[in-house]
Amino acid sequence: MGSLDAMTALGTWLWDIDPVLLRLGPLEFRYYGILFAAALMSGYGILRWQYEQDGEDPENAVRLTYALIAGVILGARFGHVFFYEADKYLANPVEIIKFWKGGLASHGATIGIFTVLLVYVYLVRKIPFRVMADRLALTIPLATTCVRLGNFFNSEIVGRVTEVPWAVVMPRHDMAPRHPSQLYEAAMGVVLFAILYAVNRYYVKRGVERPLGLMSSALLAGYFSMRFGVEFFKAYQVSGMEGPLTMGQYLSLPFATVGYVGLWASLRGPWAQDRASKYLVTSAKKVATPEEGGGEGAPRAKGKGASHGAGKRKQRSRK
Repeated sequence: MGSLDAMTALGTWLWDIDPVLLRLGPLEFRYYGILFAAALMSGYGILRWQYEQDGEDPENAVRLTYALIAGVILGARFGHVFFYEADKYLANPVEIIKFWKGGLASHGATIGIFTVLLVYVYLVRKIPFRVMADRLALTIPLATTCVRLGNFFNSEIVGRVTEVPWAVVMPRHDMAPRHPSQLYEAAMGVVLFAILYAVNRYYVKRGVERPLGLMSSALLAGYFSMRFGVEFFKAYQVSGMEGPLTMGQYLSLPFATVGYVGLWASLRGPWAQDRASKYLVTSAKKVATPEEGGGEGAPRAKGKGASHGAGKRKQRSRK
């Protein structure tokens, strides 16, 4: 009772939630697993919507989603292994496959997504990487929110010790009042989704296409810039690296840089006049001719064009 009184005096709050939501015999349903599944489902739903709005067969989103799930899980796992605990896992490699024990890194997940998209666009669709990267951009922020909420329920990836009034104590980790950095990152995903959605709506309402590369560049610049800032409130994840920057910040810098360069290229540079419809139409012609019987990338009869504005622009040209 004394420790609870002390926490109340400091203005902190206690978070001691069982990470297991439901137990059915040997089966355990954890908040993290449920939220991770929600992240994948929300991403799939938004990706499918993007396909529909671009006038393409939404079933193509199913095939890509399977590959992306594998890329996310493998990338996140190997990212954690090599970026954060390489010595531990190299000494006992069998532990690498035990991903259910925890240990996933968002930077590794990003690399996994990039790898899957590269294979997909160059071997399957044969369209520029930026076309699919832009389409995927809206799927990421809310997924990161779900994952960080899962971390919060697990009392893991904790914040630094602090005396701020909203500090949280997680007895499953220790009794020190800490920044709820998991919630900072969860909020970060919501804010970033709102920004990207607003950018998308800006072009849709005007009936014009977005510059190709804008959405994916904004995602990289926005997410990893905010991630860089939040890292100042997170506990160090790698022992022996208690310097001015965390491992997460070092890993965020190249992604954010690519994002800012992409923003310049898509708004003022060589991509400024590039649009997705040029490549989607070309792709459709290659795979959907009557003689060939169609295929992935074939446009549907009615495309709204919401994700890059192509449909509305074409409608206006007919008036």
